[in-house]
Amino acid sequence: SNKDVASLQELAEFLVDQGEIIRAYNYINVCLQISQEYRNRVRAVSISRVYDRILQAFLDRDMDQRARLKKTNVALISLLVLLAIAIVFIVSSLLRLRKSRYRLHEVNKELKRRRSEIASANQHLKEANESLIDVNEKMKKANEQLRESNFVKEEYVGYVFAICSSYISKLEELRKDINRKAKAKM
Repeated sequence: SNKDVASLQELAEFLVDQGEIIRAYNYINVCLQISQEYRNRVRAVSISRVYDRILQAFLDRDMDQRARLKKTNVALISLLVLLAIAIVFIVSSLLRLRKSRYRLHEVNKELKRRRSEIASANQHLKEANESLIDVNEKMKKANEQLRESNFVKEEYVGYVFAICSSYISKLEELRKDINRKAKAKM
């Protein structure tokens, strides 16, 4: 009936000590409105003391939040800078990768061209090798024929020498026989 809210004021003080500033603020506002309604100066002075504590708690919380916000902003800016650096690094890596991929493509083209040249050269070598094998076979046959012909020639030359030697021997015997007969005057 007389709206004495001292217990609400004490509860507000307790809540300020506990850190529940918003509830304490709501309770102290109710106390302040009631004290203004009944024009109780003692109660208004004691409420203003609690009100100052609540206001100071709000200011402290606000400063803490600003400090945390500032730290968060610094961390966020740092992360953004790092992210930007990472993006630049990734983009430059992608560009280098693209350039390397282009070079690799060009090298692959060159390798294919060289491979076809080597295949062509290999085919020419194969053909040349086959022709060399044919020529070697012909040379073997020709060498075999030359050996046979040389063997035959040696046989005939030996035969001719044997015949010539026998003729020379016979002529020598004939000469000796003629010389003997000439000495004997036959």
